[in-house]
Amino acid sequence: MSWSVHSAKPYRLCIIHIFCLDKMAATMWTEIIENYVRGEQKEGVTSITAEITNGQQTVENFVDSMGTYLMSTETRIRAKGVELMSEVLTSLPRAFLNQQQIQVLIEFLCARLLDHHSITQHTLKGLLAMSSQSSFPPSSSVQVMTAIFKEVQVQTMLQVDRRTVYNIVVNLLRISLTELQGMGSEFVLGLLHAMDGEKDPRNLILLFNILPTVINNFKIDMFIEETFEVVACYYPVDFHPPPNDPYGISREKLALSLKTCLSSTPKFAQFCLPMVMEKLSSDLQTARLDSYQLLQACAPVYSQGDMMSYIEAIWSYCRKELMVGASVELDQEAVKTLGAVVKAVSTGIQSTSSGGGGDGDLNSFLRNILTECRQHLCEPDHRMIHPCSKLLVAVATASYPACIVVLKYSVPILLDQFHIFDQTRERMVLLDIIQRLLHSGHDHIKEADDWRAIHAHHLDTVVTTVLSTLAKDQGVPDLRKAGLGTLGELVQVPVLMDQSRLELVGQELTRILLEEANVDVRCECIKTVSCFASRHTEFVKSTILTTLWTTVQKGESGYQRIVVDMATIVTNTSDDLSRSLTSELMVEIAKTELNSEQHLVYLATLNTLTAHLSSTPSNLESLLSSVVHPLMKMVVSATLQSSVEAGNNPHCCGEVLVAMAEVFRTVVPKLDTSMGSKLCQCAVDVFLHGNLTSLELTNPNTSVPFSPLDPRAPVHQTQLVTVLQPIVCSLRRDIHMPSSKQLMSSLLHIAAHSRAWLASTWAAKGLAGVVNKHPAGSALDEVLVEAEVLVEAESLLGQAMSSGQEGPVKQQALMAWVLLTKALVMRSHPKATTFLTTLLRLLEDAELGAQVPQTLGMLLEDMGDVLSEGLHADVKIMYKQRVFLQALPFVMALFNKDDLQTRAITALCHLLPSIPRPVLLAELPPIIPRLVQSLRVTDPRPTLPILDILESLLEETLPSLVDQADTLLPTLLELSAYQASMKVRIASLKCVGAITSFPHHLVYPHQETVVRSLAPRLDDKKRLVRQEAGKARTKWILLQQDTKG
Repeated sequence: MSWSVHSAKPYRLCIIHIFCLDKMAATMWTEIIENYVRGEQKEGVTSITAEITNGQQTVENFVDSMGTYLMSTETRIRAKGVELMSEVLTSLPRAFLNQQQIQVLIEFLCARLLDHHSITQHTLKGLLAMSSQSSFPPSSSVQVMTAIFKEVQVQTMLQVDRRTVYNIVVNLLRISLTELQGMGSEFVLGLLHAMDGEKDPRNLILLFNILPTVINNFKIDMFIEETFEVVACYYPVDFHPPPNDPYGISREKLALSLKTCLSSTPKFAQFCLPMVMEKLSSDLQTARLDSYQLLQACAPVYSQGDMMSYIEAIWSYCRKELMVGASVELDQEAVKTLGAVVKAVSTGIQSTSSGGGGDGDLNSFLRNILTECRQHLCEPDHRMIHPCSKLLVAVATASYPACIVVLKYSVPILLDQFHIFDQTRERMVLLDIIQRLLHSGHDHIKEADDWRAIHAHHLDTVVTTVLSTLAKDQGVPDLRKAGLGTLGELVQVPVLMDQSRLELVGQELTRILLEEANVDVRCECIKTVSCFASRHTEFVKSTILTTLWTTVQKGESGYQRIVVDMATIVTNTSDDLSRSLTSELMVEIAKTELNSEQHLVYLATLNTLTAHLSSTPSNLESLLSSVVHPLMKMVVSATLQSSVEAGNNPHCCGEVLVAMAEVFRTVVPKLDTSMGSKLCQCAVDVFLHGNLTSLELTNPNTSVPFSPLDPRAPVHQTQLVTVLQPIVCSLRRDIHMPSSKQLMSSLLHIAAHSRAWLASTWAAKGLAGVVNKHPAGSALDEVLVEAEVLVEAESLLGQAMSSGQEGPVKQQALMAWVLLTKALVMRSHPKATTFLTTLLRLLEDAELGAQVPQTLGMLLEDMGDVLSEGLHADVKIMYKQRVFLQALPFVMALFNKDDLQTRAITALCHLLPSIPRPVLLAELPPIIPRLVQSLRVTDPRPTLPILDILESLLEETLPSLVDQADTLLPTLLELSAYQASMKVRIASLKCVGAITSFPHHLVYPHQETVVRSLAPRLDDKKRLVRQEAGKARTKWILLQQDTKG
């Protein structure tokens, strides 16, 4: 069977015979095709397509079978035949047909465009299917477009058919741009004619996306005006989509697409700019808004000469817009437009350092702007100074020549006005303008000579003026803050900061950091010093930072605040300064004569610095050698002393150890496998095996061996597990843990038996972290069995009761069990169910049962110090759902026992907030009545969390909650008067207001009672309660108004 195209036949019989066959092939889908043609069945397309794509039949066979219908003398039958053929072709995969098949089908479909108009829409759909095939022959694109432009009256067709034509154009422009360019003016005129008069926004979006490609790739010089008129008739866009528009087409999207068309070529400038000027005078804000945005898009595309011709008019409209102040959005767009236009006309202009010698027209225009703005700059108390300053900043930001002219002219005027006006408000306004103008200069002016030309006559004035606002006797913090902001810009101007001014500025900034009490002023000063340090790093380091550090070392009042400020400054400036301060802190931390409070301050600051430095991978190795290992050495060395000496050493203080652990926890998760493995080996050698040589230490007290993971060791040794935990729990999961079984067993014994609560707690966390990441196998299984024997019921509780320390040991055991359970459920370990079941059974324990509900919350909440994704924990998806679904039956069973109901409610309050909403909603029906019932329990402790949960659920109008409306409302109204807790009153009032979202027929009967009951709450002694009562009462009052409306 071959594919060929035959000569033309009589029109009525069919122009093209698609296949040359010895004998007409037997129809293979006779029944399906007959039903389709008769209009009785549409499902046949799917079965035909399936057989073709599966290889059971071929496209050739299908078209052979359609021959009778495609060549029928009846128009209706031909139309149905072409329709079926196009539907099947559309359903084929994009890469299914080869070029020869596509070419033959295109010949037939293009010929069909000559047929009756009722066949055209189906033919176009078939052509669209062909243009979507990946093997579409580019040479056929001209044939398709020529046939469509010649034979199809696009604008007489339905929207969907017009869209089909436009989609064909999109496809062909994408795959056959070069071939279509060969059509020249025929293609351009054909497309313009096809789209002329289009009104449907769905089609316009498509056309506006096509036109820039056509405009920029076809010669349209002969038709530039016609092209512009076809597009410009839609400007400005006047379109308001219907409510719930399924197509998501907004006025903004249309306006953006149209803007792209109008700004796509400089050839539109002669027509577009006059149109925009006309629209800028419109009373419609949307028209003016679109015009400003269009100018911003056109400015970088249209020629400098075109924009210069209208720059005075644009300035006039922008100035008027800001003077009138019709809307904030219009003001912003006017400012952006002026900046964009100045930038466009400045392109290629080279200005001298004095701002002269450039383009005469531009300088003349800038002088006009400055002259008009001068009068407003001289009236800082007048409202016009703000829009005026915005215009000046926009112009200065636009380009290099404009920036020089504006700064050279404006800054002296502003300084003069600063000395004329002595009111704080006016001075703040002037300083703010100077600051913004200087900031704009940093983007354009890079040469010192240019800055020198700008400030030649007022170098001393500008610095001394700003410094005068920072004086001790300046009692207004806002003015000092404004002065610091301006100084932050000045210190970045090269020519302003000679040695004498550097010293003067440095002295003032140091004084403020040492003496200033106002938080906002201090924050602004830190920003200024950071800017100063970025330009003059060595000077800031040797003067400001050195002076501050000397004060810190003396431990004088406020040193805590100063060292934090120093950390902020250096982290905002450079890694070199951060490393320098880190080294200084490590020296201070090593001093044992400092008290624990100083160590805590230094360690918190050190953590800030390490967080900054560790964000750069190249710093990690140096942090290991300069921070992590020295800190380990410090604390281990401290524990080698006698108990008395260790007790007086701040490095053995529990709070200090916890603070050091935070530093480790900041660095260790970022280590790569190699560095992490070395650190892990060192930690295990030291803490598990007592091998001090890894830290270059020896034990001077041989009578007391160094064994920090032995529960019988001195407390100051076992507390070292606090710094071991962040190391072994924060490493990557692919790092092998040496002696892992022995380590886990030791941590288990410390967690269960240590006499120190700190050591027990951190050992439990360390064990959980290691268990969570440990590979499955016998080592892990044996440790879990050991944990069951040691921590679970009989063994541990028997030891506890015989030792007379039942309570504390039980609590330690509970903490260890909870953390182990969390580690297992997070990784979906097979033992997780067993451990969780044991924990849930403890809900009924006489002594520990009251603490278990809170521990259920620990299972679900994210922890920062262990078992988090940031610390590389093994976290399986949906583990929270699994915990909830296993725990819920145990918790609900407690409601059947009067003495355990409070415990059950507390457990629910800890479980529900962490559960994903879909899971929660599925399980709510049996829970809701219990929550409502619990609001009447005499114990008020769970009341607030229950109200918070209910508030989040009430707005969903769940059937299970709606059914409780009659019971819930009186209880909530009673709680709104609960005097023992303001938070309970506020939460209950929020719930009362949320109930108004219930079906009207259920809540309206309660309106009068609720409104009357809420009246006394309007006189509550707490303002927040009165505020919430007013909101809730208003919602209930409006119920009646809604009904009448």
